[in-house]
Amino acid sequence: MVRVSLVILCLVLEVCALAYHQEAVFHLIKQRYELCRLPAKTGNCRYNIHAWYYNHVTKKCERFYYSGCGGNMNRFYNSFRCEDFCIEYRNLIPYEMK
Repeated sequence: MVRVSLVILCLVLEVCALAYHQEAVFHLIKQRYELCRLPAKTGNCRYNIHAWYYNHVTKKCERFYYSGCGGNMNRFYNSFRCEDFCIEYRNLIPYEMK
């Protein structure tokens, strides 16, 4: 009887751990999705730094000028980082978020 109870307890704990992991992964994907939908923001300083942002309308990483301060987190210093962050993970996004 004790052995059966332990097996059931282990199964319940495993299911709970899996559900928690799935929720955490979904939360990270959602954060990435929201960040990649932000518009390009040049910021409010005086520099003209070439940067990249993900344009969710064209579904491409595009260049823009960043001023050096301010702006938002949809800003990458090369196209590879932009593509890795926004394009590579686009297929992981649940359908209802697209």
